[in-house]
Amino acid sequence: MSLSRFPLFRGRFLLLLGSLVCALTVLGLRLGHVMLLRSSMDETDLIRQRVQKARAPLVDRNGLLLATNVKTFSVYANPSRIQDHRQAAYKLCRLFPDLSPEQWIKRLRASKSFVWIARHVTPADREAVLGLGIPGIDLMEDQRRIWPYGPLFSHVLGFTNVDQKGLTGLEEGLDSSLQGHVQPIRLSLDARIQHMVRTELVKTIQLFDAKAGNALLLKIDTGEIIASVSWPDFNPHGPNKATQGQLFNRNTTGVYEFGSMLKIHNT
Repeated sequence: MSLSRFPLFRGRFLLLLGSLVCALTVLGLRLGHVMLLRSSMDETDLIRQRVQKARAPLVDRNGLLLATNVKTFSVYANPSRIQDHRQAAYKLCRLFPDLSPEQWIKRLRASKSFVWIARHVTPADREAVLGLGIPGIDLMEDQRRIWPYGPLFSHVLGFTNVDQKGLTGLEEGLDSSLQGHVQPIRLSLDARIQHMVRTELVKTIQLFDAKAGNALLLKIDTGEIIASVSWPDFNPHGPNKATQGQLFNRNTTGVYEFGSMLKIHNT
């Protein structure tokens, strides 16, 4: 039986079929949009949980703070929510000129649902980003690791990467104990003695025109390390600017003549 013999029935059938196709198309598009939005939210939430994760402070034997976290803010983008990528790129370039407008456009047109713009921005930059009012550009509360004494403990404490993972020193060695905790970890080091040892070591190096030097002070009855200095040292807040000589810890990685080691026990 052909539908052409029943024009009214045929018209209703085609109308029903067309409505069904449209409904399925709209449903598919809506489902895709929800899945994309959900994926973006999930990725953002996961990154937020990671960057806001606590890291325990480090203190010396007297409770003086040697390493801790401070709250900062970082800027991120969801490229799928940005309406005018070119305009957003030029506005960001005025705030963060480390990349050209073309490079910003390329980043903002990425297929990713989450792109870092800048980590640990200043309060002034935070207010400037809020003032831009660009949909898809947002701020996230972040955590940054700082070392109040700067180079004084740089070799023994080490440093972390931007996501607070320990890379060297005690930051690396105690990484699993530091991650996700808030209670401070007390070390055997003494900040006051560390400062005195470093001051005298630098004076001696300058007196004898030496290239480098190191000193280690232990408590004889327990073996606790009270001070550990290797010079030249570096700023743990910018280890990428340090030379290999500054990063080299002569107390833990230096190789010395065995005879010189025996002199310690003979004196």
